[in-house]
Amino acid sequence: MRFDGMVEARFIRRINRFAATVDLAGGETLVHVANSGRMRELLVTGRRVLLRPVAGDHRKTAFDLAMVDLGHALASAAASLPNRHVPEALRDGRLPQFAEFDRVRPEVRYGESRLDLALCGPTGACYVETKSVTLVEGGAGLFPDAPTVRGRKHMVSLTRAVADGHRAAVVFVVQRDDADTFSPNDAADPAFGRTLRESLDRGVEAYAYRCRVTEAEVVLTDPLAMRLDGGALMETYRRLYRRYGPQHWWPAETPLEMVLGAILTQAVAWRGVERALANLRDAGLLSPRGLRACPEERLAELLRPSGYFNAKTRKLKAFIDHLWDRYDGDLASLLSGDTGALREELLSIHGIGDETADDILLYAAGRPSFVIDSYTRRILGRMGLAPDGDRYGDYQRLFHDALPPDAALFNEYHALLDRHAKEACKKTPLCDGCCLRGLCATGRASVDTPPARNL
Repeated sequence: MRFDGMVEARFIRRINRFAATVDLAGGETLVHVANSGRMRELLVTGRRVLLRPVAGDHRKTAFDLAMVDLGHALASAAASLPNRHVPEALRDGRLPQFAEFDRVRPEVRYGESRLDLALCGPTGACYVETKSVTLVEGGAGLFPDAPTVRGRKHMVSLTRAVADGHRAAVVFVVQRDDADTFSPNDAADPAFGRTLRESLDRGVEAYAYRCRVTEAEVVLTDPLAMRLDGGALMETYRRLYRRYGPQHWWPAETPLEMVLGAILTQAVAWRGVERALANLRDAGLLSPRGLRACPEERLAELLRPSGYFNAKTRKLKAFIDHLWDRYDGDLASLLSGDTGALREELLSIHGIGDETADDILLYAAGRPSFVIDSYTRRILGRMGLAPDGDRYGDYQRLFHDALPPDAALFNEYHALLDRHAKEACKKTPLCDGCCLRGLCATGRASVDTPPARNL
C-alpha cells in the first residue's frame, strides 16, 4: 500500500487503545491509533512517528498514526493493512499456496467470529484470518503483544472451518523488515499459543511474512520461518510424536545385537537384519567369542539375508577383532569410554562411518548423539530446514544445537523421522493430511493437494 503526504511528528503518550497525542509543529495534537494492540515497545515518548492525514467530518482527529521510526527500521502501526496485503500479494502471484483461488470476499462470518477474508475458487473456499505483528525481539516476530481473547476465538473458528471440510489459514504479517522468524508470544498470552498449536494440529494452515516499510509504502515481501516452542525441530518432534506415538526403538535385545544391527543395516531394510541376527542366534554365535571363532565363509552365509553379506562379514570381523585386541572381547568396556573419544574410536574401525557410529553411540551406549540418515535429510530438505552445508556433521549440529542432549529424546526422534518418511514423506511425498504440512516449505507450497497446515 502506498502513502502520500505523510507528516512527521514526535510521540508523546497513548491516551487509550485508539488515541494518542503527538508533538506536531510544536503543539500537542490528538491522533487516531488504528491498532488496539499494546505496542508498548514501539510507542515510546519522543520517538519519531509518521502521520497520515485523513479527511472526514465524522472524525475527531485529522491524522492516523501510520508508522513508528525505530532508528534501524520503520514499523507500520496500522492493524488493518494485512487485510489489504494478502489480496494484493495474491493478485501479484506472491502467495502460491493460495494460487487456486481467484476471488476474495472480505469480512465473512464463520462460527462465532468474523474472519478477515474468504478466498474463493473452483475447488471451494479458504477462510483466512490475518494478524498484524509489530513486536520483534531478537529477530523474531511475536504475536500477540498482550492477551487476546478475540484472537483465540478466531483460531477456534478457523478450526471449525477445517472440520467442515474447508481450508483455513492464519497469516501473521510482521509490519517491519527486521524479523527473520515468527513465534507465538507465549510470555504475553500462553492461551493463544496453545490454541494456535491445537488449531495447527487439526489442519489449520499458518504462514508468516515480513513487510518492506518505507515512508512511501508498505509491501508484503518475504516468508518467515515459523518457530513454535523451542524452534521448528522441537515442534516437528512434538507433531510426529502426537501422530505416531512411541516407536520402541531400537528393535534389538542386547547391546551386542544393537552394534551388529548398526553394521548390518547399512543399505538394507531392517527385516533382512532381523533374519541375519536370527541366524546368528540359532547358530549360537551371538557373542564376541562365538563371532571371533566363526570362519568367514560360515559367517557370510549366516549374514546373507542382510545383503552385501561378504562386505558386511569383513566389517563385522573388523569390529570383533578390534574388540578383542583392545578390550579382550568386553563390549561394556568399549562402550564406557568418553563420548567424543568413543566416536572417534568407532570411526577408526573398518566399515564404520558416521551414521553407524552414531547408531552404536545412541542405541547401544545410550549417548546423546543424533543419527542422521537419508530419511532425515529428505524431511529436513523438504521442510526448508536443511543446513547450509551438506555434510553429515552439518545436519547433526542442527539437532545438537536445537535440542537438549537427551539420548531418549534422540532415540525417539530418529525413529519417528524414519516412520514419517516411510508413511508420508516418501520419495513422492503425501502432503495431504501430513502432520508437518504447516511447518513444511514443500507442504505449504503444494497446490495440487491443499496444505492441511503445519508451521
